[in-house]
Amino acid sequence: MKKSKVYKLIPTDVEQMSIDGVSNFLNDLRVSLNQLLVKKDEVDFKKTNKITDLLGFSQTSTSNDNYFYKFYSLGEVIYLETNFEEDLSFPNIQLVAIPNAGVVNQQIIDDDTANCDAILGEDFVNINGKYIRLINLYEFSKKLMPSALMYYGDSCVFFRKLDPLISKRRVNTQRKLHHSNLYSNIRNIESEASFVEAEKITEAMMEGTENLFEVEAWFILKADTQIELNQKTKELVGFLKQAEFTPYIEAEGLYELFPSILFGMPPKFKRSHQTPSTFLVNMLPLKHDVIHQEGIEFLSSRGNPLYFNLFDESALNFNVLISGQSGAGKSMIAQKILVDELASDASAVVLDLGNSFKKTAQYYGGESLSLSFNPLQFKSPHYLKELIISVIPAEELSAKMEGKIFSLIQENLESVATFKDLILKISAQIPDFELYFSELWDYFDSVERNLSKFTYVDTSLYPDKIKAPLIIFLIEAFKALSGKRIFVFDEVWDFLSNNAEYIAECFRTFRKSGASAIAISQGLDDFSATEMGKVIAKLSTTKILFQQSAEESSELDSFDLEKIKALSTKRKVYSEFYIKTELHRKSARFYPEPLEYELFTSYHKDRELFDRFYAHYADFFPFFDIVDRYVDFKYFNGGICA
Repeated sequence: MKKSKVYKLIPTDVEQMSIDGVSNFLNDLRVSLNQLLVKKDEVDFKKTNKITDLLGFSQTSTSNDNYFYKFYSLGEVIYLETNFEEDLSFPNIQLVAIPNAGVVNQQIIDDDTANCDAILGEDFVNINGKYIRLINLYEFSKKLMPSALMYYGDSCVFFRKLDPLISKRRVNTQRKLHHSNLYSNIRNIESEASFVEAEKITEAMMEGTENLFEVEAWFILKADTQIELNQKTKELVGFLKQAEFTPYIEAEGLYELFPSILFGMPPKFKRSHQTPSTFLVNMLPLKHDVIHQEGIEFLSSRGNPLYFNLFDESALNFNVLISGQSGAGKSMIAQKILVDELASDASAVVLDLGNSFKKTAQYYGGESLSLSFNPLQFKSPHYLKELIISVIPAEELSAKMEGKIFSLIQENLESVATFKDLILKISAQIPDFELYFSELWDYFDSVERNLSKFTYVDTSLYPDKIKAPLIIFLIEAFKALSGKRIFVFDEVWDFLSNNAEYIAECFRTFRKSGASAIAISQGLDDFSATEMGKVIAKLSTTKILFQQSAEESSELDSFDLEKIKALSTKRKVYSEFYIKTELHRKSARFYPEPLEYELFTSYHKDRELFDRFYAHYADFFPFFDIVDRYVDFKYFNGGICA
């Protein structure tokens, strides 16, 4: 046999496609399979004397030198081996050539060296202490969902295309065999169904949209002991029978067939089935979970790694909207993103509502903002106008008044030393203007402060009237930071009802300077109910959505709603969410490590348990040390603190 080629396959993630998109993907692949070349030295129809060859029954009618294709799903990584000499391509599937097939064989037999004797048992192979069993799909299910075999474990599907002339003869023979049963006194329902199926295939083959393939499929079971192998076999056989497959534990043919499973060996096709391409495409492993190529690691629903990069260059902007009902896990995901970006040298400002981020801030050295700040630290008239009008009731604002405020700021900015001086200057032209600030003077000072690498703001410490100017001040200070940075709004953005245009401009320009805004709310309705919410939703390219009640809108279509409806979260185990970007629509899960769970959780019973532990040790150890001890005691020492 000529040396074969080995590829790693990276298909398009079909789970992010609509029903029509999946159908088109499979149809394009089916067309591509039908167009595969066949070597023409199989049967010389002019010279052969074998009636079985002419009828298409011969087991040797397709030479072992014909082009074969071996598809593997190993740990849900997909490989392809073929002896097709030319460069191979399939639509919407990336093929990456692998120079050393031995590396792949090591995955099949779970052996790093792959240099040891194989001991042949009655129905298993023992290689270096690893028990391996082949389960053949002796009869195929009549109905099969795309890539369904991948759900059952490691598998391989081998096929080769039959010459179209042989395909037509075989189907025609099948039609003739079943045609006679149509006129029998007793109806043979199964024969009638086969006849109808053969008729459809014949028509499709005549139209050039269908072809037959010889196909065989196997599952590869591995275990450390024979008892474990038998248990895995029992479970797999049960699953396959439920899916209407007939599994066969390979025994008699193991000596001959096991080597054909390995890369570098041609398939034998001793267990092959005559299969049309419409069915074959559903047998092939085509599942591939992907969002980004690198970033924070989450998991797909099948347990495969999914990477999310907040600052991925493909994003129109780096802003994120996180929405979900209470307890679904939205603050956990926000904190996971925050902590991972801090570890990547990003800066952060967190506006916290309800102390969700408090433990994380204390553990990672977040500095709490003082209760007073200096609005005049930044001299931009546009910024100062937004800060000032954020205090004024919306019904008392007009375009004319905003214009006058802006003009007065420009006139007096260079001549005032404090923010209070500026307000009094404006008040001289707008009577009683200073009364808007009469309750807020204690929160303004003249001290210039630079934000730390991680600035934490507990908004519950501030009265509602000061929250809007405080947020605008922090946004301006945030702009002055350099490098990657994140601004987290934990359900406080709605205080900025007077500043929609300003916030919109900030959200638009954040990407240019490597900044991200993360807005958190309990439901998408919160964003659609106000002008400010609409601005945030529109300018957040990435939406991370948890379980919630949602309706079809300009932001969500029926596909999105189905994905959100299917979400589930298991407290203390994982949070499941749906990520929607301009390019991706994917469900993912976050399984927190013990430390992450204890820092990120907002569940009241978890907090109470930690608070008791903290109160006991607060006088003796720093906060991060107490957290580490708490996690160690709770998870790794028999739950001493529980």
